[in-house]
Amino acid sequence: MYINFIIQNFELIVISILLIITISTIFIFFIQSNFIKNTSKKIDNYHDMIKINNSELAEYIKTLSKITEINKQKLDDLMLDTSNIEKNLLNIKAIKGSDDILTLAIELVRSGSSKEEIKSKTGLNDSEIETIYAYHKNVKN
Repeated sequence: MYINFIIQNFELIVISILLIITISTIFIFFIQSNFIKNTSKKIDNYHDMIKINNSELAEYIKTLSKITEINKQKLDDLMLDTSNIEKNLLNIKAIKGSDDILTLAIELVRSGSSKEEIKSKTGLNDSEIETIYAYHKNVKN
């Protein structure tokens, strides 16, 4: 009975099955197309977000680079200032040291020390000691 029914309606059954397959295929293509479209939109959105983030990051790095360059210049200026201060301190120390030696030599002359003793204690040369003797030998504190 079923076989007779199938044989009699074979063409109708085949056409129905082909129609179902065709409709299913179209439905699958439609679903796949929507999925691809949605995925494409998501990828485009991610691309735009990445592009914006990259441009913000580039701007941030550019700003950091400028700040670093400014800080480098300030550091160079500070190093130069420190070097100048060090030179000034050395000059002051040299002058102060020289003044201390001259003061010591004057005190030694005033106290009646010999030229050789002054020379050994201060390291001054003979002409400097002669000059100090000339101006300070007879001067008392």
